[in-house]
Amino acid sequence: MADEYMGIPKIDVFAEKYEKPKAFVDKDEVSVSFSHTDTGIAASISKELNVGIDMEKRDRKVHERLAERMKNREESAALYNENELIRIWTLKESALKMIGTGLRKPMNSVIIKQKDSGIFSVRFDDASEATICSFRHEDHWVSICYHNNAVI
Repeated sequence: MADEYMGIPKIDVFAEKYEKPKAFVDKDEVSVSFSHTDTGIAASISKELNVGIDMEKRDRKVHERLAERMKNREESAALYNENELIRIWTLKESALKMIGTGLRKPMNSVIIKQKDSGIFSVRFDDASEATICSFRHEDHWVSICYHNNAVI
């Protein structure tokens, strides 16, 4: 993927348990994130942006009790009324992956706001913000969170 789309013939990726993967092109660090289901794999790579990605099958059910624990009191009810719960899951998990915590940090610690049908903003508990692009691909929801600073 890095070679075909970015002209990067070699990328070294290192992963430690409970940590965001680290990747290097030569000696320069790049941001990477990965996600998978039983039928697909998604990855995001950027030289300039800090990225996080999540992908889930559309038919995966999110229990209503879990949905209540995902919600932040500052989020609009419309976000939950107009979007599938599994899509909201991918929004929040992509944001948490971007900052490197993944689900070690609760989903209700981030505030999601919808900008248009596929673009969302996210605000973290330290008041920093990022953007999320979310779309349906075949039978999956894919969300990519990104911020223009290498470290957020």
